[in-house]
Amino acid sequence: MSMGLYDAAFAALAYLYGRGARGPITGITLIAGFASTVGWPISALLEAQFGWRGACFAWAALHLVIGLPLNRLLVPGAA
Repeated sequence: MSMGLYDAAFAALAYLYGRGARGPITGITLIAGFASTVGWPISALLEAQFGWRGACFAWAALHLVIGLPLNRLLVPGAA
């Protein structure tokens, strides 16, 4: 976990929500806890279907298609 972005995410949530950051921090922790449970099988499926380059491209595309709009919609002041 030390190589992840937990500290930065928690600091950003504390900055944005102040004392109300406890709920969002708990949500991130729970979602991140299940990320490997879901991510590894999906990665294996993508690699089997499209090869490692295709799997990397699919993950990159998902990050752009899902992550950018979520960032714009959910982060106050990002718009």
